[in-house]
Amino acid sequence: MTRRRRIALGIGLVLFLTGSTTFFPPFFDLLDRDGEFIPARDSRAFAAERADHKAIPSAVLDIACDGAADDAPAINAAIQDARTKYPPTQGSAWPVGHLIRLTLPPRQCTIRSTLNMTGLYGSGFVADFWGSSILCKTKGTPCIDMTGTGQASLLGLNVVGAAEDAPNIGLMIGRRTNDGVGADHLEIDHPTITGFFTLAPYVNLGSETTLVNHAWFSNWVPNAYGAIFDGLNHFHLASVFAQNGTLKPDHQYSFNENTCIECIVEVFGDGDIALWMGQTARHRWINGYIYYHPALETPEPAVQLYFGDGAVNDFLDLDVHFEDQHLSSLVQFIGSSNPSVRSLHMRDSYPSQSGPLFSRGSGVHTVEIQDADLHFGFLAGHNPSWWDSPSSYDVSGTIYSLDGSYKKPRNFSGMSCVMSKCNFFRAL
Repeated sequence: MTRRRRIALGIGLVLFLTGSTTFFPPFFDLLDRDGEFIPARDSRAFAAERADHKAIPSAVLDIACDGAADDAPAINAAIQDARTKYPPTQGSAWPVGHLIRLTLPPRQCTIRSTLNMTGLYGSGFVADFWGSSILCKTKGTPCIDMTGTGQASLLGLNVVGAAEDAPNIGLMIGRRTNDGVGADHLEIDHPTITGFFTLAPYVNLGSETTLVNHAWFSNWVPNAYGAIFDGLNHFHLASVFAQNGTLKPDHQYSFNENTCIECIVEVFGDGDIALWMGQTARHRWINGYIYYHPALETPEPAVQLYFGDGAVNDFLDLDVHFEDQHLSSLVQFIGSSNPSVRSLHMRDSYPSQSGPLFSRGSGVHTVEIQDADLHFGFLAGHNPSWWDSPSSYDVSGTIYSLDGSYKKPRNFSGMSCVMSKCNFFRAL
């Protein structure tokens, strides 16, 4: 019997006698190809991987939440304690760390200063807010600042922006500074952020590969936004907490692979824009819903795609249903005189805007859409059309229209299906 086989049988006997399903030798980790044990590495990464799950700490925030006091200092103190005690394991591009679970009690908390959830980069951090709610009165600052936090989970967040002392942002995530450090791979599950926000309920400032699931973002403040995806820092935002630095404004950063599943965005204020996007690539909205409530003589579009400062919005999937008839258009192109979109995919069986599906903002002359995949059913609003001016669009790809409102743009190559008839066009 070989030495390796004797060792394996010995381990099996220990497991059988002890009833254990795992076995870690006290001073060894692995066998080499000759059956010899390799001495354990003295590394915090290995310690984290082999940690006793019962020993993983948990910070339970049992705050009074009486609706009168500012609960933010107590919450921030608990977060800082967790940040100090359980730093992330270094030496890896994907650190294991901040093994902490923060929970709020099933009551309403009131905050009058920003919650500091910044810099918690590590796959062990979870903010578990299921069953609780936060009344936010931060007066022109964010309710929650998660700048520089990545590989973390935010679960069941419920935030109400108060009309009095209204915040500017409900939840802000994003890069820490312009030093190349990302804040990516967040999971934000079932957030409800509603009420009064002078900028937007939700702002993503360059956080990549982030998943938002079943969100509801709504805003009642006029001349504001429902959600902002900003890869440029076009809005000149900075973390509330100075140690996180300031992201250089109007600068192109990598801003890829964000997904929003079953997300609802509603705006109620006059002059509001439901969704603003700039410098995005491979962003996907799946089964989304955008609702525009203001009834104005000069209504706004549902989505603005910004192309200023060299920004792009490429490989964009907007699988969204748009309501209602007060919308001026579904998508408006802004910021550049001749923007080009590479691969725009949209589908809506019953869009209800009054006006064109696509429009140009001030100073935009022509728009190019490459590899379009545009599927629209019956256009349900008043005087609907496809383009604000067909002669200003150059399009390639696939177009489907259920009714007869479709007009061919100035230049088109690809396939267009209007009702039951399809035609193929080749560029000259």
